[in-house]
Amino acid sequence: YVRDMILLEKFLLVEDWNVDKAAVRLATYFRWKKDVFGESKLAQHITQADLDAETLDALYGGYTVDLPLPDAAGRMVTVSRTTTKWSKMAKLRRTLYTSMASTGSIDNRSKRKGRVLVYWTWAGEMNASFNAASMQALYKSVAGIPVKISAIHFCVAGFGKDDFPEDMILSWSAAANPRSLVRTKIHHGTPAEIKRSLAGYGIPAMTIPVSDDGEWHITHAVHEKWFLLRKEEERARAAQ
Repeated sequence: YVRDMILLEKFLLVEDWNVDKAAVRLATYFRWKKDVFGESKLAQHITQADLDAETLDALYGGYTVDLPLPDAAGRMVTVSRTTTKWSKMAKLRRTLYTSMASTGSIDNRSKRKGRVLVYWTWAGEMNASFNAASMQALYKSVAGIPVKISAIHFCVAGFGKDDFPEDMILSWSAAANPRSLVRTKIHHGTPAEIKRSLAGYGIPAMTIPVSDDGEWHITHAVHEKWFLLRKEEERARAAQ
C-alpha cells in the first residue's frame, strides 16, 4: 500500500515534488490515520464501507461543501459549518475520508495552487467549535493530507466588534501552527459583514450557503450525488 504510486504521487504533487517534504507529510498522514481509524486500517484505502453510521451521517450531512467558483487566485474554496451534532472522532474520520477522496477529482494545476478553507460558526457555539484542542486537531490534519492548504479563514457570526475574543483565537492558532505553515485570518460580525470581509481576500463570498439571517442552505441533492458516485466507484474497485 505504501508503495502505491497513485498514493505517493498525491503527496509529491502537494509538495512540488520535494521528496523530503512529501515523506514528512506522508508520515504525518499515517500517524493521523492510525489515531482515527486504528492499526487495522492503516495499510488500506479508506472507503465508505469502512465508515461507521455516525461518520456516514456526518459525511452526507452537507456541513462541508466546495464553493462552485474558485477564489481570485484560482484556488478551490471549501466551507465548513461547524456543529456539535457529531462527535469529534466522526468529524475527523469524515475529514480524512473526504480529503483523500477529493484529490482524485482535482487536476494537477489546481492541486499545486492549493485550497482555501473557511470555517463558519456562531457566537453561541464558538467555545465548542474553536478551542485549543480543535485548533490542534485542525492543523494536524492540514499537515497530513495530500492537499495544499493556502489559507484558513475562521468566521464567527453574532459577535460585536468590542466583545469578540480575537486575541484568544489567535493564540490558540499560533500554538497549533507554530511555524505559520498556513495563513490564518479571523472574521466576525453579522453574516453580511463577514461575507464582505471574505470578499476582500478574493473569496466568492456570495456563493457561501449562509443567508444574511444566518440560515445554512445546502443543495443536498448535489452533495449526496457526489458521495454516492464515490461509493459506487469504491464498490466497483472492490469487486475487481
